[in-house]
Amino acid sequence: MSSSDSSESIDEAVTAMLFRLHALVIGLGLERDELMQGTCTHDYKNCILTPNVVGFGRLCKAKALRLQSWKVTVAQRGGNDYMPNGEYTYISDLDGGLKRSGGQGDTLAGNLATFLWWRKACIDRILDHEGDMNPTELIALVGFGGGLLTRECSRFAFAKKGRSLQASDLTEEVAVAFTRLFEADTEDKRSS
Repeated sequence: MSSSDSSESIDEAVTAMLFRLHALVIGLGLERDELMQGTCTHDYKNCILTPNVVGFGRLCKAKALRLQSWKVTVAQRGGNDYMPNGEYTYISDLDGGLKRSGGQGDTLAGNLATFLWWRKACIDRILDHEGDMNPTELIALVGFGGGLLTRECSRFAFAKKGRSLQASDLTEEVAVAFTRLFEADTEDKRSS
């Protein structure tokens, strides 16, 4: 792509590429980029946007759309995390750490990217599981699970580091937090 390409041709090129990806992480400022807003909110259902409260407000204002008309999942971060995608809404009210450090969104993005791949692997039956899984519900659950894991990492890191917490401290807590949240029953069964 070159600087002379039209926004329509860029949108078409990016959209065509999205359907081949398991996960794509787009950095800060999505709510300020009208081209990416359009690309991510019109056709691509496997998208999870992660704005904070201010960014969410900007997205809604910029798009002049009601959330229900979007085809994406929005992990709206705040005191509670809301994960609506037009059909399903999950709310996470799990306590996180008492300090929010810059860069915590990077942990969230990594968690979401991992969960998105697992979702695709479940849908494609690469991973064994019982029953059918609704892809639309799964994408909302990915947003919920990624947010839940990030909050738990933050809570554990804050318990150890207090106010000196840095975003990198969350990475050290991913394994413990994941096991506590998602594998507790499995661990109990293994030890029986």
